[in-house]
Amino acid sequence: MTGNILIADDEANARMAMDRQLREDFGITAAAGGGEALELLETNGPFALIVSDMRMPGMNGVQLLGEFVKHAPDTVRIMLTGCTDQQTAIDAVNEGSIFRLLTKPCPPETLVAAIRAGLGQYLRQREHNNLSNTLPDALYVFDMNMKLVKWNKVMEERAKITKYGKEGRRITVSAVYDPSADEVRIVVRDNGGGVPEDVLGRVFDPFFTTKEVGRGMGMGLSTCYGAVTALGGFIEANNVDGGAQFAIAFPLAPFPSQPPMNSRTDE
Repeated sequence: MTGNILIADDEANARMAMDRQLREDFGITAAAGGGEALELLETNGPFALIVSDMRMPGMNGVQLLGEFVKHAPDTVRIMLTGCTDQQTAIDAVNEGSIFRLLTKPCPPETLVAAIRAGLGQYLRQREHNNLSNTLPDALYVFDMNMKLVKWNKVMEERAKITKYGKEGRRITVSAVYDPSADEVRIVVRDNGGGVPEDVLGRVFDPFFTTKEVGRGMGMGLSTCYGAVTALGGFIEANNVDGGAQFAIAFPLAPFPSQPPMNSRTDE
């Protein structure tokens, strides 16, 4: 098991001893005190684990690990101390939130075992964090997909409507979701003989009409064209199977951003 480990100890001999004991199995970075350790956290971090001595000038181990709690909470914290008094242990737990408290001199095998256990804790915490971050998104996407499936089923059952008039005339309105284009298509078709070819290319022109003067302004289809294109869609007119067909397509609107989990709004 490898990991990026920070050692903080003001005694050079202690740092070199730990480096010799650990460098074959772990990636080691050493700091000569609390201030340097925080600088290394900013420039070389994050670290999977920190091993800190308790007594260091300027900033002791409890204070240093307390800073790691604030700025690198995922870093597993181990403290080495030559003090075995109860207050040191209490401070280390309450302020430094330590994973292990080891007494000096610490046998190499004890230190290595504690580091391996700490790295295991670090990996488990990362997996937990990743799951916590991705699960809400996954559940949201699943919920949206289920709503799409239900919506498609409703569309299949209800989206085709045919109205019959006199002399066998009929108008059919259908709608379908096209997942390949991620759009909804609405088609209106009749069997009334179609639109003359010289008129077909002008039906969306403003003020164009085939009606008698005073019976129409020629703005209906032009307004429809403007509204559809303003929404990012398109509309086209064709003659199909002896009748006129108007096809409208709208892009599927993006889902709204997921609200934060467990959020509340104060009224």
